[in-house]
Amino acid sequence: MADRLGYSRFWVSEHHNTNTLAGSTPEVLIAHLGNHTQRIRLGSGGVMLPHYSALKVAENFRMLESLFPGRIDLGMGRAPGGDRLTAHALNPSNTFSEQDFVEQLMDLQAYLRDDRVPETIHERVMAIPQAPGVPELWLLSSSGQSGLFAAHLGMAFSFAQFINGNGGRRRYATTGSGSGPRQSWPRRWQTWPCSCCAPIPRRKPRTCAPPWICSWSASARASVAPSHQKRKSAAISIQPWTRPI
Repeated sequence: MADRLGYSRFWVSEHHNTNTLAGSTPEVLIAHLGNHTQRIRLGSGGVMLPHYSALKVAENFRMLESLFPGRIDLGMGRAPGGDRLTAHALNPSNTFSEQDFVEQLMDLQAYLRDDRVPETIHERVMAIPQAPGVPELWLLSSSGQSGLFAAHLGMAFSFAQFINGNGGRRRYATTGSGSGPRQSWPRRWQTWPCSCCAPIPRRKPRTCAPPWICSWSASARASVAPSHQKRKSAAISIQPWTRPI
């Protein structure tokens, strides 16, 4: 339907260990959707990168880009997509470290761009299949920290407005002011995901939102910290890949 109505993008999420959401493998759903659509861009919103190796994610999305050229978005996040126990089961080596996440992002870019950096793993390992194009890379965030990484690494940025209802505009303003390839985002490199509901049937518009949605929305707005409460974060090193094989 979104394809027929002229929408630009349709993304699917990743969640685990829940009986209310079925999207545990966005790359599989994207392949299915690609076979049933003609024009719309399809993507992950997002792949929880710390659960996987950067090489495997690069290969999954290179395959999708080969099947549906020019239509694939690779959106990535670092949230568990479930509880910490499930995250450990998915990847027992996951330390939930921001530094590890940044290194994974740089690895992923190197695999997708075929950067054969001498004396590193990228000199001898490549992501297949080889394809003329690459998926668009997006970082997802509800706090804004990943926006800094996106600006430095030249990726697009998607702020979870449906989680942090008052933070989006401020995050785009601040994360676009740092150093890196993307010091500001054109509108096509920004998304503001939000919660929406549509009344069905149309004659009862006031009953479209269940009480729990209204309650959740109100509590989310009330829990946003004032702008003067700055979030502390450890220094993160974003340097070119230099570790030897």
